[in-house]
Amino acid sequence: MKKIRFPVLMLAVLFAAVLFFSPRTQAATYNGETVYYTVLNDTLMPLTYPTMPVYRNGTIYVPYTLLSANFDIRAIYSSADQVLFLAGNDQILKFDVRHGITYDSSQKEIDQPAYIVKGQVFVPAQFTAKYLGLGYIFLADSNIVRVGDHRASYPDAFLASYLKDEMAAALDNLMETGGTTAPATTTTTTVQVPHYASFAFLSPTPDETPALLSTLDRAGVQAAIFLDRERIAADPLSVVSMNVAGQILGVYANPDALPEPEESTAAKDEKAPDAPDISVESPVNTEELIQSINGVNERLYALLREKSRLLLLDGDDYPELRGLGQASGFVSCSPTHRFTGAESSEALVNAVFVALEECEEDVLLLLDGSAVTSEALPELIATLRSLGFQIRSMDSVASALAE
Repeated sequence: MKKIRFPVLMLAVLFAAVLFFSPRTQAATYNGETVYYTVLNDTLMPLTYPTMPVYRNGTIYVPYTLLSANFDIRAIYSSADQVLFLAGNDQILKFDVRHGITYDSSQKEIDQPAYIVKGQVFVPAQFTAKYLGLGYIFLADSNIVRVGDHRASYPDAFLASYLKDEMAAALDNLMETGGTTAPATTTTTTVQVPHYASFAFLSPTPDETPALLSTLDRAGVQAAIFLDRERIAADPLSVVSMNVAGQILGVYANPDALPEPEESTAAKDEKAPDAPDISVESPVNTEELIQSINGVNERLYALLREKSRLLLLDGDDYPELRGLGQASGFVSCSPTHRFTGAESSEALVNAVFVALEECEEDVLLLLDGSAVTSEALPELIATLRSLGFQIRSMDSVASALAE
């Protein structure tokens, strides 16, 4: 008779022990629903009715807050629009709860809807966890839903035995404190101070302008379109079309690209030692400044002088140039966030989401006028609103800056 090897015998004993101690008898129902236990890494979470996983249409669902509160998952939820964003592992999921639609990072529609259950948004546990870089397993014998990351250490096969006593105590507590009525949930009301987002576009080409104007018109957005001298010279008629379309025209000046006015050596020697400082803070001679700014970039400012007084200074803050613009009657502004050169509309929307998800200040977004931007604009507006921003027209921005 062949001898049983010791390692094989030990594995058989361990397997039998797992079967014996596995808490199959702890499967229970509460309020007509099967009780599921949530384990994050190696820790059993409190068993409460509002946060208990639910089973719907062959899928286990968990509250999204379970993931965002315990892992490196960023979440933003608009209760008004019923839209939830979850971001992690360089991926983004958008759950349109109201319409039962889910989108991945590429804006591709996925059949993984989220639901409002027990007053909370529940997401498909396995799909969401794995898409955002987490581990997931459902242990059917013990009704354990386990989600984890690199911190999980205890083997799945022994998890039910390891947590046997805790699971029994959690179930007893649920039954004793809740009975057959769902525990009352606490609703927290957060008063948010409105913050605003405005759009600005940088020198769209003549070919890009019609699509951009059409998109802005459909979206009901009044933006600022900043034009440099080359763009104006290339197609002066499109400047008129922008103005007719109700968009705010502005002057774009890259200080590094501005030509320096030539000055002879004799003029330098004759310059008075007490020549006036042209910074914003210094008292200046307006007439001299207007002549100076016309000398530096005469064509650029002259072309739009009658149409706009909005000046965009791109790059570092140059107080001298800003002072010149202000002295000439221009209102200068600087973008808070610049997003140009995106390869796709999905990349642009994702970049804006990541940059602004925790922002609680007013923002001025500077975008290019490309076809990618025009395509992304409707989704971009929806994303900003889901982040709590209100879209503000640029005429009100210019008025506020001028005050």
